[in-house]
Amino acid sequence: MDEDRRTQFLAEYAVGDRCLLDMGEARETAAVRTVVDQMAGRASGRALWQRLGIANPHLSWWAFEIPTRRLLGDVLEAKKPGDVDLIVGSLELRASADEVSAMVRGDSRLAPFANSSVIWQLLADRGLLVWPPRVSHLAAVEARAGRWFADDTQHGIQSGRLDYAEKARGLVAMGFDEVVLLHLIGTEPVGGKGFGAWLAAGNQAEKAANFMEHPRQALDACADEAPFGGAHDAFSEVVWPLGSVPNRSEFLAGSGVPRVLRHGVKVPATSRAQELRANINSFLGERLGKIAPPTFAPVFVHRRASKGSGLVAHHSVFGPAVAQHAPTGDPGPTRL
Repeated sequence: MDEDRRTQFLAEYAVGDRCLLDMGEARETAAVRTVVDQMAGRASGRALWQRLGIANPHLSWWAFEIPTRRLLGDVLEAKKPGDVDLIVGSLELRASADEVSAMVRGDSRLAPFANSSVIWQLLADRGLLVWPPRVSHLAAVEARAGRWFADDTQHGIQSGRLDYAEKARGLVAMGFDEVVLLHLIGTEPVGGKGFGAWLAAGNQAEKAANFMEHPRQALDACADEAPFGGAHDAFSEVVWPLGSVPNRSEFLAGSGVPRVLRHGVKVPATSRAQELRANINSFLGERLGKIAPPTFAPVFVHRRASKGSGLVAHHSVFGPAVAQHAPTGDPGPTRL
């Protein structure tokens, strides 16, 4: 699928009735952006963002599909390094908790939102974000997408065990603080009206997650029986089935929550991992520093559509390239 067609597919998914089962080669990209929107925008999916070490998903930044060659520079050894599907970090405010509390209490425009997630957007809009963000804690995600059909058959849910486990181990070897192998499952839309459609989607999502989890019952006794990671691997594994309802994309409607399949085992970073992490910190610090300080939160970082290694911050998980193709257009960041 060429890049223009892929972007068009994502635009149709973001605003229309295309579901993950229809996405082809763009399925993984669409699924990752759907779950990130749920975590960062709506603070759902606690099981996953906690595994990433994110304390407040509303104050976070998420970088999509950053080329490994750019992250590691000259020390890269792999011939086909690919991308890191998702890099995640936290944001900070240029004010202490007490200062923020006093600011909110003393401002009639902020006070009504004191106990709402909207407050973080309002504070970001006032230029209070520390930018570029600190890179002292970075999490990385290796994502894969499978399909679950209405007749309880699957495609791609348990395939590629060795390849994906090795990719996740590769992220651990790069020195990331937390690494998650994320199994995303798109389910076939099933019938139902109103709330019934949501319940049916939730049931399909539950069956898909159970199918993924079942082989892990003997994980600790015999790691070889696990479909992906072993009992001593440093990366965690999470399954997130995205239950689809008819005639709506999972980004706009649907059901399903993440489930932790296995917690990673903490191991000290090797000297090589520390060296690679220093390169990652340097690259991200430089490139993020070239982005104008965002006035919105959370922040989604995308590669520029043009050639080169530039990055751009956007308020949408789909970024400016998809926004230009979207049938409804994109009004730009919301100013609250």
